[in-house]
Amino acid sequence: MSPRKHRNKTKKVILSLLAVAAIALFIISLLINSIISTGIKSFGSKALGTKVDVDGVAFSFFGGHLEINNLTIQNPEGYKIINAMTVGQIIVNADLFSLFSDRIIINEISINNIYLDFEPSLTSGSNINDLINNVSNYESAQKSKSKNPTENTNNKQTKLLIKNFVINNGNVVITSAFTNSRAQVSIPMIQMKDLGSGSDQNAAYVLEKVLQQILIVIINVTSNVGNIDIRGVPIDTGVIGRTLGASVDAVGDGVSSIFGN
Repeated sequence: MSPRKHRNKTKKVILSLLAVAAIALFIISLLINSIISTGIKSFGSKALGTKVDVDGVAFSFFGGHLEINNLTIQNPEGYKIINAMTVGQIIVNADLFSLFSDRIIINEISINNIYLDFEPSLTSGSNINDLINNVSNYESAQKSKSKNPTENTNNKQTKLLIKNFVINNGNVVITSAFTNSRAQVSIPMIQMKDLGSGSDQNAAYVLEKVLQQILIVIINVTSNVGNIDIRGVPIDTGVIGRTLGASVDAVGDGVSSIFGN
């Protein structure tokens, strides 16, 4: 075989191997995206106690980049609007090597185009409060399981550290079941640093802290919107209480006592 023919044959073999590698990488990428999407839906639904869905995810091994599109969190039962939260885009930049350890390090999470529907309630404070309560209960249950190895041997919790968490381009709509009114306002950028920096803080803990911060911001920006008067309940280290409506001012003190001082 002449040197030229040998080079051509070698080139064809290399190109064939590259094509096979590209196809394999594409299939693996699809599988990983499917696994991540299923994981988000499963964990989110269990932790929040309501349906969580995503339209699609795209993960890249190069730099540990993850993009999540159109994430929705439904309201708990008993609320007027179907979804409590809709997020257009979530961009995650993770430390790739930490994904294989018992503590995942995420350099940044950037949330863009978030739409919140805030619906106060006389029984629990609001739909956001209900979600916070659900996450808190889930976290407590998981910690209880992890301390009881005889119940389940696979309950080791993966720890999570988020160095920078940012929410951009947010809007909140207040839905009042009492006055049958709705009002929309934009929310400022939310930024949180070093979420999960403690030794035993997992994804549920981080999710709870994010929801609490979102609720605080909602309270601040919607304290007086149009004819809707929002009355505050003192923020405790646990649940943040909230109620709404000029028409329910008379029961405001009673609601406050439910959530503590």
